[in-house]
Amino acid sequence: MTRKLLNTLKRFFIFTKKLVKPLKSFSKWIGFTALLLILKSIYKLFLRSITQLRFVILVIAIIGAFLGINRLMQTDFPLIVRDAKIYFKAYNQAGDTIPVEGIKYTYDEFTDTWGLLSNSEWYLNYTMQVVPLFSYEGLNFDPIYPAVMAFVPRAGDDTVTNLGRTEYAPEFKGELVTINDRYMLSADSDMRDLLSTLVHENIHVQKGNFTFTGACGFNYECWAKESVELEAKTTAATLEVLAAMCNLGDDLACSTFWMEVRDFAGTSLNYRLKQYGLEEEWQWFRNHFQRTPKEIARRDKILRYWSQTPEVRENLIYKYSVYPWNDLIVTGMCGNLLNTGILSPGEFGKAYILGLKFDDTQYLFDNTNLSKVITCK
Repeated sequence: MTRKLLNTLKRFFIFTKKLVKPLKSFSKWIGFTALLLILKSIYKLFLRSITQLRFVILVIAIIGAFLGINRLMQTDFPLIVRDAKIYFKAYNQAGDTIPVEGIKYTYDEFTDTWGLLSNSEWYLNYTMQVVPLFSYEGLNFDPIYPAVMAFVPRAGDDTVTNLGRTEYAPEFKGELVTINDRYMLSADSDMRDLLSTLVHENIHVQKGNFTFTGACGFNYECWAKESVELEAKTTAATLEVLAAMCNLGDDLACSTFWMEVRDFAGTSLNYRLKQYGLEEEWQWFRNHFQRTPKEIARRDKILRYWSQTPEVRENLIYKYSVYPWNDLIVTGMCGNLLNTGILSPGEFGKAYILGLKFDDTQYLFDNTNLSKVITCK
């Protein structure tokens, strides 16, 4: 096409050059008539060339777009879109902070109820609702209650950085599950954080893959690796138990579930955007459109606290959020069972390890059309 156009132009210029010379065998009007015919043919060829050129450009654009999208789909882009959609939906579903109200506890008096010691009626009642669900949901064949559950004060920076803890108390011959009472005195405390912590810590009590095996001894590297696994599994199981409670009619559990999903998806989204240098843009959006001035100041305070050891903070984010969300919860909604590490006797004495299904989480995602954004491999 291009060569034909150039040859035509070449012939046109040769003819024009000859035309300005004295004509011997042709009259001028014949020459000008021929010139007009050549110009007309050039014009038609030019139009055809433009049409073909447009088509070529369109084809190149389509191929380029396809190759670009294909390459884009091989990056984290689909996961970024997934997390963003889930985050904004969960953000609306979770609603506003639910202030801590009506919870009473004592510092010097524990009540013995069915062999369970507690300094808070609310804490005791919710624990007695949560623990039996572990059997109902297939997390533990024979659920274990903590020996003691209480709101207690903490010392040092642990009072600011840690909300819940589970540890063995030999004097009570069982697990001591505590919630930091500093949080109860905070003006921005949220009932949903209390419920999530209560469920999380009671899952640790069930042992299996939700607690340390004791095999690491004083090997810190081994201990750190085991910590990642057990905390990720406990965090993932916490979400499924909250989903079950929600489906059984607990409104606080419903709001807590969506708050957790919001935080999972939001943290995962920030984690991926950070890899592309877009973390600050995402945080700018949240500061200007979602966070209150008090929340911004609190976040800035937390960042300053971790400024000297950012790798520790990154590890916490990974094991409590990024890892459980992407590798346990999302895959759980795709049918993968969470290995609890807890044996069930089974029928005819054939013991097997319990696998936790994420069917209640899936159910809540189905009801909000969020299942569509989950891609299962």
